[in-house]
Amino acid sequence: MSSFKLKKIFYESGIHPTRNPIYSQYDGQTIDAIIIDDTKSKRRTGGRPSIKGALGLDLETGEEFLLYLGAGKSWSDVLSYINGNYNISDEMYAICDGDANLQQHLGDYGYRIQQCTNHFVKTSMYYLWKEQYPKEERMRIKNDFFTKNRVKTALRVWLTIYFFVWGICQEISGIISTLKNSVKKHRTDRNFARLEWRIDTTQKELLLIANELLSRNKGSNTAKFILMTANKVTLFAELTTRGIQIPDNNNHVENLMGIVGPRIKKNRQS
Repeated sequence: MSSFKLKKIFYESGIHPTRNPIYSQYDGQTIDAIIIDDTKSKRRTGGRPSIKGALGLDLETGEEFLLYLGAGKSWSDVLSYINGNYNISDEMYAICDGDANLQQHLGDYGYRIQQCTNHFVKTSMYYLWKEQYPKEERMRIKNDFFTKNRVKTALRVWLTIYFFVWGICQEISGIISTLKNSVKKHRTDRNFARLEWRIDTTQKELLLIANELLSRNKGSNTAKFILMTANKVTLFAELTTRGIQIPDNNNHVENLMGIVGPRIKKNRQS
């Protein structure tokens, strides 16, 4: 669901979102996968309540349900609520971002995790910028730009960092894009042996990048993140070889959360 349509629902319609026809009405259908996310809402009254939302998917019919939308609850509370109020499949999948705490709870509840491909690239970029261009370095380079005889040196250092980070991020993005295109192609021609090769190649290429970063910096958080999630970012492709189709990203619930946060701030709700 696009942000535009969700805004119309939240701001221009008197219908409660869970009762709006954009979501199927739940009547005992089996939930095979959830798309889950949270956001923080800044309020005038102070505090940043955590707002959590979860959409459920019936993979057989393609129906999408709003399973949970609320604030102030822990991930354990949310997942317990979903398990207790819906017909959950024996093999459950969860599509989410790289939040380690969320992924830990999903694992504890027996979910197989699909790391959002979009967040995989963005989070890798975030960690890479943070460790290659830390605050102290940013402040030093910023000061050098205002010192006449140090401008060229500062510019050279900044460009070196920029092109290194840009090159690694482009490589990661290309690896993920190739995998997604391969899934799309082989979902049609059903050449799953070739798709399995692509999955294996993807994980090897990501491992090479992680090892390269570790050789430069043994404490690289980028490398640690890649190593922790590389096997999760390919789940959607692995399931395709079994004829199961799940989203590779959590865009649907992200759009929802992007609208809910400002609405709560506007209404000063907790």
